[in-house]
Amino acid sequence: ELSVVSKRTAFIKDVTLLKRSLPTRVLSLAERPVTEFRASSDGRYLLLTEEDAGGLTISLFATESEETTALAMITESRTASIEWSPYDNSFFIRETDERSSTLHLFSAEDVSNRASYQFSAENGGLPRWLEGRTLPSLAVEERHHLFELTTERKTFFADIPTDTVWYVDAERSLWLYRPHDRVVLTPDRDQAFSYQGEYPITS
Repeated sequence: ELSVVSKRTAFIKDVTLLKRSLPTRVLSLAERPVTEFRASSDGRYLLLTEEDAGGLTISLFATESEETTALAMITESRTASIEWSPYDNSFFIRETDERSSTLHLFSAEDVSNRASYQFSAENGGLPRWLEGRTLPSLAVEERHHLFELTTERKTFFADIPTDTVWYVDAERSLWLYRPHDRVVLTPDRDQAFSYQGEYPITS
């Protein structure tokens, strides 16, 4: 409670002001029924999946400008998945059928800067986001080879031994885990991937 008296100075400490923010109508702006939407981590963008007679349309909605950009049309014979990066406003659209999988990589800041990569359905692993990159970046395993995908190129990263789980950290170091003997393996300092370090997990 604050008391203000005439001709006296009042001092206020630790005041927090809340900015009034009205919600943005999103679904009413869509042209077709929206079956799914996902927001970027900062709330500036939404990915909308809309139902169409021939399949699905995936669009990007910018909450500040209220502009919608169509990105991909997925036919009924293919399934689609979308995912935002936890590190920035990058995202991918993955469309799959029985024979192949196509991965479209975008930056929401500039959707014209995009790249598409195709994998066979049985050999293309699930993409994982990479931290600490200047471009949208994913790591994908294909036929026991690990690749880094960006909006500019596909780069070979390392060979992956069978029966291991891999992880790439922000310093581009590769870590492997062998579930059958609970051992973590690390590459040497030259990234030659000789896996000279082994750290058994005992607990």
